[in-house]
Parts: sequence; C-alpha cells; structure tokens
Amino acid sequence: METGTLIFLLFIVGIIPFVLILRHWRKAVNPVIQVTYELATVIRKREYLPPKIFIEGYGIRRGLSTYEAALISERPFREVLGMMLADAMEKGAVRVASLDPLKLESDKLLPDSLSRDERDFVRICSERNVKKRQERFANLLIKMIRTISNGMRGFSHKETVNYYMVIVEAASQKANHENIRSIIYRLIDDMDELTRKITKATNPYRDAPIFKEQPEFMRRRMSRRGPGGGSAHGGGGGCACACAGCACACAGCACACAGGGR
Repeated sequence: METGTLIFLLFIVGIIPFVLILRHWRKAVNPVIQVTYELATVIRKREYLPPKIFIEGYGIRRGLSTYEAALISERPFREVLGMMLADAMEKGAVRVASLDPLKLESDKLLPDSLSRDERDFVRICSERNVKKRQERFANLLIKMIRTISNGMRGFSHKETVNYYMVIVEAASQKANHENIRSIIYRLIDDMDELTRKITKATNPYRDAPIFKEQPEFMRRRMSRRGPGGGSAHGGGGGCACACAGCACACAGCACACAGGGR
C-alpha cells in the first residue's frame, strides 16, 4: 500500500470519531459534569456544621461583662479593645510610659478586681513586638467570642442586647475618646487584618465557595419537566402552573391552564 493512501486512511479513521465527538460533545461531556457536580456538592455539604435547634426559653443572659455584652451587640473589635483599655487605665493596671514610640507599662502584681480577660489584655499591652501583640489580641478576642457564644445557648439574644444597651453605650463613649482611639490604632498594626482573622476563626464558612446555580444541562432537563411530570413549555395540555382550572396572570406569564395549553 502506498504511503499516501495509508496516510489518507489514517486521517479518515482519526477524523471521523473527532467529528462525531465535536457534534455530540455535550452528550459526552454532560455525564462527566454531572458526576463532578454531585461529588462537589457532597464534599461541600460536609464543610457545614450539623444543624442545631435551641429554644430561647431562659430569657436574658445576666452576669456578662461589658466586653462580652459589646461582642453580642456586634460592636467593632477596635471598640471592644478600647473599652478594655479605658477600664484598665481607670483601674491603674496600665500606664502610658511614652507616646512616640508607644510604650505601655503595667505592674507585675495586677489588681484583684481585674477579670481573667482583663489580665490577659494588660499583659498583651506590655508586649513590645507589634506582630506578636496583634496575634495575641486576635487570640484573646477569638477566645472571648467562643466563650460567650457557648454561654448564650438557650438565652434570648434580642432581650440580652436590649438589657445591656445602656452599659454598652456608656463604655462605647469611653472607647471612642480621641486618646483611647489613638492608642488602640498604635497597638494594632493592621486593624483590617485583625478583623479578617477573627472573622475567619469564629465563622470559617462565611467566605467558602457556594454553588449558586446548576449546570446548564441540568437546568434544561428540569425545564423539560413540569411539577407534575409533564412538559413545562405548554401545548398538549401541559402547563408550568400545574393547577386545575387556574388562569395565572403573573409577570411575563399568561398561560390559561383551564384551556389546556397556551
């Protein structure tokens, strides 16, 4: 057999399947897409925590600190840290040694009136390294958020927020004082990064990818079937409304179901 004839036969044998696949590529690719989509959906569902139902039967959650009440009220993290700084300075637990560069000092023996979170906050303020200080601030807030989240189970969130509203507002005014705000911004190297880290740690699924819509071939398949199993495009008695004797006048739809078709 001549070389030219052999090349021609190989070309014909190779091009025919390619043309067939090119013409019917959707039929060949759709099953692969469907399997991939189903697997991705199963894996995606595993990332969510199991649903839980709580009955808010305990009413107001009493005994919260001002900072915990501020976190429940969804105050900014800078404001919560400002509240803690203002209280620590009022109690004499923290002193400003210098402003440029910023240097905060505290006694080794802290007052007994300080809570555990306040003691941790005072120790963090004495940290000289900015990166380590921001890391420790983030860990402190994450721990506080998780603690109060567990402590609020069964209690009414709305009633608790209203109960502590006056206290939180008074503490917020102290935190928004010009001196307190300037110190907090110097203590934190990057406030946006701090917020992102805390948000990711306390709610890791907020920024996760979500399948917003089904693949095109699945939408086409669903559009061919009405709710009752018939065609969704009208004709032959089929109707997308699937209701007996209805005359729907919704926007963009004027199908007279009672007449059997459109």
